[in-house]
Amino acid sequence: MKPTVTEHLTLFPADRPDDRFLGTLHYDAADPYAVSLAYVDHGSELATGALFARTLLVDYLNSGRWIGPDRVTFGPHPEPGHTVVTIGPEDPKADSGDVTLYCSTAVLQQFLDQTLREVPLGGENSWIDWHAEVAMLLPERQRTIAVRQAGGMFDGWGTGVLTAHWELADTVIVEVPDADGRLLTWQMSRAGLACQAVGARSAGGGWFRPAAAPDGCDVLVRCADVYAFLARVGGAAA
Repeated sequence: MKPTVTEHLTLFPADRPDDRFLGTLHYDAADPYAVSLAYVDHGSELATGALFARTLLVDYLNSGRWIGPDRVTFGPHPEPGHTVVTIGPEDPKADSGDVTLYCSTAVLQQFLDQTLREVPLGGENSWIDWHAEVAMLLPERQRTIAVRQAGGMFDGWGTGVLTAHWELADTVIVEVPDADGRLLTWQMSRAGLACQAVGARSAGGGWFRPAAAPDGCDVLVRCADVYAFLARVGGAAA
């Protein structure tokens, strides 16, 4: 389980210094470079949140100077021991303007120290699941294909799936049902699939049996579907 740090703090709105409300700072090693600040302003009853880089807190607390510009900025308050936090609108083009809050510098420092004990500066990278992150950016590319039993009976038609996964480079995952409806899965090279599609088309056929199919798999796939799949994922048959 990845560590988390949560710290509650009292916030004072600059335009209503006699008012106060509770805010929450949160750090999660699942997103190790970021810190979130959330609160509900009693004056508007609106929940507000902002995400900012943890290094923003580090730079401010180490220097004692204004750190920004960004959506969230930190700076010293005229009264010692307090910090000014300015939160800009989520949409820079919005007309809502900035929100200025005051809070305890000591609470900010306590929160930051706890996060650094859990995840030291420079160690953030080790907490990121890069395979998962890349997978989110490069999802599997699939195509549903028509399949039929090699005997060619009309009631033997069905559907299968071709999948190209970013981790498998030139490999295609083939999933088709057998004559009994059981799902059969195997892998073959993208180049090999393309060569078979080209060969079937050159021979004047619209269907072919994929290579490397498991024993007992007598399924044909449609050339047109394979061509469309390869055109989408790269390595299209010539």
